[in-house]
Amino acid sequence: MSLHSPDLPLPTTVHAVRRNDNLVHLITNTYVIFAVFATLLSKYISTVSEYKFPYPYTTTLMQVAIGYVLVHLWQSRMRWSEPRRLRRPRSSPWRLVLPVSLMYIVLVVFDPYFTTHVPSTLYIPLKAFSIPVMYTWSQWSRSRGMIDAGNWVSLGCLIQFLGAWLIDPIHSMQWGVLCRGMAYAVFTAAYGSAVQKALLDLHYDMTTFLSRFLRLTCLLLIPVSIFSGELYAVLTSVLFLDEPAFWLHQVIGALLGLTLHILMLLVIKYASAMAFVVAVTAKICLQPLVTAFFFGQPIDFYDLICLVVSLTGAASYFIKKPRSGKPFDSVYSL
Repeated sequence: MSLHSPDLPLPTTVHAVRRNDNLVHLITNTYVIFAVFATLLSKYISTVSEYKFPYPYTTTLMQVAIGYVLVHLWQSRMRWSEPRRLRRPRSSPWRLVLPVSLMYIVLVVFDPYFTTHVPSTLYIPLKAFSIPVMYTWSQWSRSRGMIDAGNWVSLGCLIQFLGAWLIDPIHSMQWGVLCRGMAYAVFTAAYGSAVQKALLDLHYDMTTFLSRFLRLTCLLLIPVSIFSGELYAVLTSVLFLDEPAFWLHQVIGALLGLTLHILMLLVIKYASAMAFVVAVTAKICLQPLVTAFFFGQPIDFYDLICLVVSLTGAASYFIKKPRSGKPFDSVYSL
């Protein structure tokens, strides 16, 4: 029998699809704006702070641990009302979240190497490689909810990538630099895809996802911090671990990171992993424009044009994106 048969009434939850589509622009804009704000605030705090803490792995470990405590407190509070909710069976949340944590660890380990070995002028072009990689990945995998079909959507992705890549196309095509950029792009695409699959299998229960993800990531970061030598250096050379102001900075960083993770999950939940990659690239392109406008940082006219073209492609992607990027059956699990 046809889905549109007059003998079958439309489900009452069909309006959720419409509401989800209307939320995509709001959630994506909020994510991009807050991501730029969080990045600038973090850089400002690290610049003016008297606490110099050049240990990225240990910093991530502490902030992830703080984020897990906050989520656990929220989850404990919500448990009082859980008996009155409709409980859904879940199959091994730890197994579902493990690929996400592994990909996140890879990005955390790779990011300092990427930022220190790649010139700043190539940061945006190489980050933009995640767009064609994610687009190819989504079209090849044919996973539910990951396909962003349509000529306008494809054109928007192409415009966004070319706008960012043309900032420095010659140096970005050098073999060594290109390999680093492509590796980072593959990890980013794999991370977004793993997050979307885990959310779908968990019926979009973001609290359970965050709780398992943060706890598992924290456990995986401990050996990374130990074998990198950072944890030993922190315990033997850092003299301000007992000062409340230092931990206040870590709490602020944890709150910013946790909020970004929640917004990222909302983008993937109501749109797709491809939309998340587009939003991340838009954030990277918007950040130099914000610093140039508010802080007077110089920017070349050519770079300005390229950034505007890239942001135009991102806007075209979200404006022309087909309605309901999620699988239809996931509507019933909201």
